[in-house]
Amino acid sequence: MKLFKVLFLILVINIFSFASSEYIDININKLTKQATKENKTVLLFFHMKYCPYCEKMIDESFSNKDIQAQLKKDFTVVDVNINDSETIMFNDFKGSKSQFSKKMDINFYPTILFLNSDNEITYTLRGYRDKYIFSKALDYIETRAYEDMSFPDYIGK
Repeated sequence: MKLFKVLFLILVINIFSFASSEYIDININKLTKQATKENKTVLLFFHMKYCPYCEKMIDESFSNKDIQAQLKKDFTVVDVNINDSETIMFNDFKGSKSQFSKKMDINFYPTILFLNSDNEITYTLRGYRDKYIFSKALDYIETRAYEDMSFPDYIGK
């Protein structure tokens, strides 16, 4: 009887270890499908610990009540802190947030990518943006103005 319990325990451990290796914390493919149904755009926010401009953007732009309302209404936000150990699936990629950042050729933080319903990047926003410019960038994407004009033209620079 003891042997049976030991074998059963080994079987359960193997099943759980196999299942955990297939676990995905963030499935961007599914999020994009859901966002499309809700008429939203996927926003990938790449940032890292100890990055002063990342923290400033979180504190000043993402924490702004008006921007939070705009994000909730029009976007599905994916937090990609490259120091986290969560697993991401995106198209045929599966790996850590840090590996995903490398796969997406992100080498400057913060960086924001906007995805269309086919998981294609429609616009990239590199570097810190204050709440005014960030809000304008959200408008630019939400109205799909990127199809007709550059962002500097959109904001009148």
